[in-house]
Amino acid sequence: MYRKRYQPEPQIPLDEFYMSFGGRLSKSNRWVRLADMIPWDVVERRHAEQFKSPVGNPAYPVRVAFGALVIKEKLKITDGETVGRIRENPYLQYFIGYKACSDRQPFNSSTMVYFRIRLSADILKEINALIIEGRKRKNGRMNPHQEKIHHRTMASRKGRRRIPGHCLWMHPAYPKASVIRMM
Repeated sequence: MYRKRYQPEPQIPLDEFYMSFGGRLSKSNRWVRLADMIPWDVVERRHAEQFKSPVGNPAYPVRVAFGALVIKEKLKITDGETVGRIRENPYLQYFIGYKACSDRQPFNSSTMVYFRIRLSADILKEINALIIEGRKRKNGRMNPHQEKIHHRTMASRKGRRRIPGHCLWMHPAYPKASVIRMM
């Protein structure tokens, strides 16, 4: 069962995000910027379509489910580590739609399995397309700095493929018994 929000809650302003120890969240943080890019109301509508039955336990809000999956993939961490990081980090709590910083565990790490089942690869592709479409509509095109870097990068390649430096690391050769000589 999914409890639809007939009036999707907008993203709360950073000033209203309550932190018990005081302080404020920075607008330049990557999680705050990413939260502003995602069309949460459209994602909510798409996610609610999957729940046909009105009976059963209510599901977690789509913002929590999708947000947790994004956090896990961006940070390349395990399910348990994802839950732990959300618990410790107010920026991640803001990203998944919390209204205040909390020290409580948001959900059990085994719940991430259900999030992955409910938000299939097709739905994630649709959400990704919505985010890209929204960014293009908002910006119209790349800003001049991005455009300059893009053109410079494309001109320098001239049909060659660049391999990142971290891909070139090779396994060290270990000494073999036949090579080691005793003196």
